[in-house]
Amino acid sequence: MRKSFSVWLLLALVTAFAILGNLVGEALRPFVPFLGRSVAVGLDPPLVADLSFFDLTFGFSLSLNLLGLVGLLLGAYLYRRWT
Repeated sequence: MRKSFSVWLLLALVTAFAILGNLVGEALRPFVPFLGRSVAVGLDPPLVADLSFFDLTFGFSLSLNLLGLVGLLLGAYLYRRWT
């Protein structure tokens, strides 16, 4: 039980710090342009399974800038420190 809680805590910390890092990077983009440069990874276009009675679409997209990556790594580091 403790291990599954730790996985959710890790995902929450990494996601929160990555989002916070992306927001700070976007806010600082006018002053430090390389902080706002982002890299997008994912399925483009998404995978579509068109069956006769329904359509099923699979898609994933992740866009991180430099501070978002720093935030992601900081979240993972804090998780390691706390657990």
